Amino acid sequence: MDNQKAKMLGENLAHYKRMQENGTVDIIEFHTTDGQKFGIGNVAAIQLLLSVTVTELERQLHTARFGDIPERLEESREYKTARKLEQALNDMGFNPERFAETLPYFHKTLEQAFFRVVDTN
Repeated sequence: MDNQKAKMLGENLAHYKRMQENGTVDIIEFHTTDGQKFGIGNVAAIQLLLSVTVTELERQLHTARFGDIPERLEESREYKTARKLEQALNDMGFNPERFAETLPYFHKTLEQAFFRVVDTN
């Protein structure tokens, strides 16, 4: 773990989350290498940019704390299965209640295995 980097990222993340929650940003300015300046003042665009920034800082903070995914894990079928579940959960049409409704239709041993996975810390 890179403590110094994690601390800096955590502070930046908290700062950007506050800006996102408070809606205090009214312009984002970009400076090009040739000295020009361009700004975005559209509230919806600013909120989207802040959202992307927060998401990316969260990813970087996680990487600083825990490192990259070990290759042995990334190549495992468990990781690949978890990624498929992640993609399903991220789908706007995913219905958690319907998902829970399907669990009793698992074989009982597999249903127990599923709950052991969910309960693992």
